[in-house]
Formats: sequence, structure tokens, C-alpha cells
Amino acid sequence: MYVADVHIVKRNYGLVVAEFLFTTLAVVAVVLRLVTRMVFVRNVGVDDGFITIAALGTIAFLVGAIERKANSRFTCASMGDI
Repeated sequence: MYVADVHIVKRNYGLVVAEFLFTTLAVVAVVLRLVTRMVFVRNVGVDDGFITIAALGTIAFLVGAIERKANSRFTCASMGDI
């Protein structure tokens, strides 16, 4: 399995799926909250700004982790190599 041209070993499939699933759910929740606060309540607060910044940070972390793995020239030794 490849994610962003990065080979994912079989034992990490669950981790990759969980990472994308929960990041997507969090971003959807933030977007729904912002739409609700802007359209229906018409009262956007500082907390909404902090939540948006946290969601953007989560996305940046996910992208950074994938980019780091894609650009990595080093491989980790497995327990069998030690």
C-alpha cells in the first residue's frame, strides 16, 4: 500500500487508516462548527479561532509526517538486524 508515494508496511495499515480517519473527522467537525457559528448563531469567538488553528496544525503535522517519510534517506534497523 502506498500513501503519497510512501510505501506503508502491512503492520502499519491500521495506524495510517486511523490517522486519516480521525484527522478527516476532526476537520469536518471544525468546519461544521464554524458554519454553525457564522451562519446560524452569528457569533464567532476567540475559541473558534483557536480551534481552527489547532485543526490547521493537525493537518500540517499529517502532511509533514508524510513528507518526512517520503524524503527520508535513512532506514530504521529492524530488531532482527540488531
